[in-house]
Amino acid sequence: MTGTADTHFWPVDKLILAYFLATGLVVVGFWRQLPQAPGLLVWHILGSAVIVLEVKWPNRTTWLFRNWYPVPFVGYFYKEMALLIPAVRHSDSDRWLADLDFRIWHANPCVWLERIQTPALTEFEQLAYTLFLPAVILVAALLWRKGRFVEFQYYAFLIAAGYLVSYLGYIVVPARGPRFLLRGLQHIPLQGLWLFRGMQDTLDKLESYHYDCFPSGHTELTLLALWGSRMVSKRWFKVYLAYTPFLIFATVYLRYHYTVDLAAGAIAAFVLAVASPGVYKKLSQGARRLAGIEIVAASNKQALKQFVELPYTLHRNDPYWVPPLRIAVNELLDRAKHPYYLNAEAEFFLAHRNGEVVGRVAAIYDKAHNRFHEENAGFFGFFECINDPVVAEALLKRARQWVFDRGATVIRGPVNPSTNYECGMLIEGFDSDPMVMMSYNPRYYPALMDQVGLRKAKDLYAYSSNAGTIGAEKFNRIADRVLGTNGVAVRPINMKDFAADVERVWEVYDSAWARNWGFVPMSKEEFFLMGKEMKQILKPELVLIGEVGGRVVGFALALPDINQALKPARGRLLPTGLIKILYYQRLIKSVRVLALGVVEEYRASGLAAGFYATLVRNARKLGYGDCEMSWILEDNVLMNRSLEVMGAKRYKTYRIYEWN
Repeated sequence: MTGTADTHFWPVDKLILAYFLATGLVVVGFWRQLPQAPGLLVWHILGSAVIVLEVKWPNRTTWLFRNWYPVPFVGYFYKEMALLIPAVRHSDSDRWLADLDFRIWHANPCVWLERIQTPALTEFEQLAYTLFLPAVILVAALLWRKGRFVEFQYYAFLIAAGYLVSYLGYIVVPARGPRFLLRGLQHIPLQGLWLFRGMQDTLDKLESYHYDCFPSGHTELTLLALWGSRMVSKRWFKVYLAYTPFLIFATVYLRYHYTVDLAAGAIAAFVLAVASPGVYKKLSQGARRLAGIEIVAASNKQALKQFVELPYTLHRNDPYWVPPLRIAVNELLDRAKHPYYLNAEAEFFLAHRNGEVVGRVAAIYDKAHNRFHEENAGFFGFFECINDPVVAEALLKRARQWVFDRGATVIRGPVNPSTNYECGMLIEGFDSDPMVMMSYNPRYYPALMDQVGLRKAKDLYAYSSNAGTIGAEKFNRIADRVLGTNGVAVRPINMKDFAADVERVWEVYDSAWARNWGFVPMSKEEFFLMGKEMKQILKPELVLIGEVGGRVVGFALALPDINQALKPARGRLLPTGLIKILYYQRLIKSVRVLALGVVEEYRASGLAAGFYATLVRNARKLGYGDCEMSWILEDNVLMNRSLEVMGAKRYKTYRIYEWN
């Protein structure tokens, strides 16, 4: 989530400022009994001022500070208890609490538990007790990592409230615990195995004052962490459900607490869990929830459906947007079945504001790309967003964090999900529909990239020509001369032996395209799946294979612009979409040349130009007019010049961005 300039106080801000005020009044009220009163009052004023300054005058540190400052502040309040309790209360409540325990159990539980005491159990329970603070913070860290910032802030409020309630309890009912009061009644000292003594001594040093018994903060906060873990996942809830009983048992077994402390802590946790949603909502009034933005992973069917559906809502009134078939989009996003993900990881994120989906992005870590290019790059794709740089920044920061967590040092995009599919953001040429397998976006998208801070990595060009406006003799002459000179036999793909021809092309695919910037090798499974999908719309005369002595040395592919038939279907096959596609498919008059590769030894021979000329000649024979050649790298000087010489005009520009 991005550090938006939200200058409203969040519920946790109001809670901590209120606690500062309440304990400040205690300091003033017991001024004579507190030698440290002036210093405490100064700290209260400074702490409150820092919160106010960070909220009202945000800067680069604001986002991180506002989400995590309760951790050190709550820690300071705990230390402050060591000074406030002796001044406010001149006696402890241990005897009273021990008597309550005895009346309930007719024994002292801590003494009675000596019967089952063993070094191994002591070691285990001390470890469980020591992990209390990390366990509480871990829920927050997991929510943060998942981008669940609305839940994160609520959890921060809940835990801060739990701590502060327990601190107030320490003041009202100060007690040191059974390990001090009942020391004379216990016959067997606690003995662990290896780490017990070190863990206990460390905790004793951290607990500057031992009047922190009632209520049991460990019980209260662990139960609240268990409650909060539900917001992370069912798996983590089960982990905390298993951990919590051991922690609660440890508080009595290790002689830190009376059982009535546990009961008080459990009651406090229950009251907070029930009451905090209403209190949080009340305190949220007048404040924006993270500028209304929440970034969440699309981790279930409903969220994935929202991910798929967003562009259909966002662009439904754009005359140039071509809705893809939903079934095709779902197949491409299926990380369990689509072969692309055999060599890549991806996570899909949604941006929510006021209950509505306002953006989406995929974070992609392409292992095949990184192996081939020997780098650690991450990618983003499937980007869609309302015209709001705050939403765009939130999405892209989350995607960047995700790929950086996996070792990436740069993020590039958009690629959907690699350069073998739709890629690039349209920055010039918004006045026409995209052709098959080319991307489209509103005019404001490039401005969003600039405002977020992404920079150009590479521009991709799309050229247009019309087979009917270029002299047939010119193309025939180019094709015949180039192909004849090099002894290359060019033939259309054999539809009767389609799988074998696809495999022949795949075998030279890496070497033919290896020098292309951004090239990503495809596995055989992925290549065959793409071939199977294209087979439904291709024309054999527009799929050319160049051979020398039976060896494939080049390949060229042009596809009819199926987008012209897909557009009327509005992304659905049923109830009438399929009929519309079949009807309009007969009317397609445009093609796109989308792949043209030559192995290294024939690259300087002009074979690429021969392929292109042959494709244009065949397209004319089939009745096609407009022809797009895309995409061409901006620094592919030879290809760009060749297309211009043959009369093609650059009419669209796409951009790949990057962000370090």
